[in-house]
Amino acid sequence: MKVESTARKLIWSTVKLIQDYHSKTKEDSTVESVQYLLYALLEVVSKLYLPIIKNNSLLQTRSQDIIDHFFELLNKHGHLERSVLFYSDQLHLSPQYLSSLIKKETGKPIKQWISYRVIKQAEELLKTTSLSIKEISNQLQFVDSSLFCRYFRRCTGITANTYRENYKIKK
Repeated sequence: MKVESTARKLIWSTVKLIQDYHSKTKEDSTVESVQYLLYALLEVVSKLYLPIIKNNSLLQTRSQDIIDHFFELLNKHGHLERSVLFYSDQLHLSPQYLSSLIKKETGKPIKQWISYRVIKQAEELLKTTSLSIKEISNQLQFVDSSLFCRYFRRCTGITANTYRENYKIKK
């Protein structure tokens, strides 16, 4: 971070003032006075650096922290946990608040993100294993394979078998 030379001079002149004041004053109130001068110095430094920090996106908002944590949880548990309630419990938020925050910040509903993660895992299993559809369904913790097949088709527009066959042809 590069701070203008006038700003640098202002900071150093404030530091020099504190040093001079402390070395030349031998009163009882010196400690308090030096503390107030240090507060003034911190104020100057924060006003100079805060715009630079904000422009470099080094400060994150609480909303961004929640979203980052949600996506960490989704990457870790998304192929098994399809409930908004699970993620909201993990983040100690209400399901409604988490849903609205995700929608507001990403432009997509939370259930769409969860479905995306489940489908990516299913696609990976279809491409890289010889597991049956029923075994994949069980591994992804669907109640039965017909539910998994409907879910897969609703999300992708094709059946799981068709997806597997298309992948084999392209390969």
